[in-house]
Amino acid sequence: MLHKSLYLYIIIMSAVASAAHLLASTGNNLIVMPIYCILDLCCLTYLYNVHLLSKKNVFLISLSSIGLLYIIAEALNIFVFNELDVKTFQPYMKIVVNFVVIIYALYFIYEKINSYNDYKFKGFGLNASILITYTLTTLFFLPYNYFVNAKTLLKFIVPAFHVLIVSSYYFYITVLIWRNGRIRKH
Repeated sequence: MLHKSLYLYIIIMSAVASAAHLLASTGNNLIVMPIYCILDLCCLTYLYNVHLLSKKNVFLISLSSIGLLYIIAEALNIFVFNELDVKTFQPYMKIVVNFVVIIYALYFIYEKINSYNDYKFKGFGLNASILITYTLTTLFFLPYNYFVNAKTLLKFIVPAFHVLIVSSYYFYITVLIWRNGRIRKH
């Protein structure tokens, strides 16, 4: 069921966020970024192909696989083959994840519009929240290095805005789980 999968998604992503927070106290939590990206992409690929789309989409699964390969290659390049430099770190892997998820969300809309039914628009609100969240976080991560190294208040305001967006997204999913996961009395 969708709400159980969403619940598991929230638990997984919360665990990764908690790990990032704990590692931040050591001074460097960038190793969490590829883990976060891999888990996020895998979870959302599963959610779309099992629960939201009418059938599995080979093209989108292939796109997810290419995204995963890119994340692994970039992580190896950053953490194994080169010395990590926090000042020049660019989270392109998150942009790749966002791109793939945005394609999923747009395909979901395309599929729903082509099979429009007044009575059953299952998952539309969830899809809209995914589309908005991942589009906004893409806009955040594109100039990431600039924000981190800025000598202005942008250094604090933009990441706070990002936390607000992601927290709102997870809150919305939690509300969906609560609303749809209850046993309904007839």
